[in-house]
Amino acid sequence: MLASRDLRLVQLPPGAVPAGAFADPGQAAGQQLAVPLRKGTVINDSFLIGDGMLAGAAEGSSAVPLRPADPAAAALLSPGVLVDVVAASETGFDGAGPLDVLASAVPVLWITAADSGPGPWSGPDEGPLVVVAAPAADAARLAVASAQSQLYLVPNGG
Repeated sequence: MLASRDLRLVQLPPGAVPAGAFADPGQAAGQQLAVPLRKGTVINDSFLIGDGMLAGAAEGSSAVPLRPADPAAAALLSPGVLVDVVAASETGFDGAGPLDVLASAVPVLWITAADSGPGPWSGPDEGPLVVVAAPAADAARLAVASAQSQLYLVPNGG
């Protein structure tokens, strides 16, 4: 969560101000970062959880939260990484059940911390959520599969 003490207003030449940058630090205070940032980074809406998370994604994309079957795998991912979303039956990823590639090369937008505790998208001991930018044609299927199947997020070199 961004606090006022984390923010500082600086003057930049007009051509150096990124799209979506905040003119008033109060606009960003209280918002949740979607990605880690370094000190001195000019904050814009694409760094925050909300509508700006889909900046740069294909038109019609949706931010879809997925809970990986292997919570430790989320630690291998970071925002911007492309993943294939594979659904396995309840019997697992060992080949005993059918596998279905639900989406290919979807970008990771945000990953909740494994120890983030109770929050709007977390549950007790459920592990992290990985939010991806899914094309409209895949979004509903991914959302349903997240509740009904074991999902594996496989990094895709693009």
